Amino acid sequence: MKFSLSNYFYSLSLLQQNIFIALGVITLLAFGLLQIPPRAPKDLSQAVITMERGGCPADTCPLYKIAVYGTGKVVYAGIRNVKVVGIQSKDIDSKTVRELFNAFYASGFPNQTRTVSEQNPELVLSIKLPNHTYRSSFGSEATLVSKKLSEQIDILTQSSEWVQ
Repeated sequence: MKFSLSNYFYSLSLLQQNIFIALGVITLLAFGLLQIPPRAPKDLSQAVITMERGGCPADTCPLYKIAVYGTGKVVYAGIRNVKVVGIQSKDIDSKTVRELFNAFYASGFPNQTRTVSEQNPELVLSIKLPNHTYRSSFGSEATLVSKKLSEQIDILTQSSEWVQ
């Protein structure tokens, strides 16, 4: 009789099957062949995500800042070339806040922070946690990940009501 892994697997008891699967997953994790996306911390009460846009060479781009607090508070500061100049604030629901923080963690942002453009960056993203702040700034060479994260901030905070 020829050996078959599937026949062997189904001949095991349910407990043995679960142990077999667990050992397989642990092996894949250990060799980096399976990755579980990181999740944002459970307690976001002291966490803040910020985004700053502007700094384009011709000074014609919208220049504004948005802070999304883990509590759901959103604070917008419009500076130039926007619909609303000044400070605005509103609240968003906790599910939306969690979605945004999880998107930042799933993208690997906290582990890939860098400064590409110090003078007049077009995009600055940061996450502030109680024990650390992760910050990246970009010129026109912003990565696809940073562009998607900034778009997600704009969409989830509905910043279009303030920005042109």
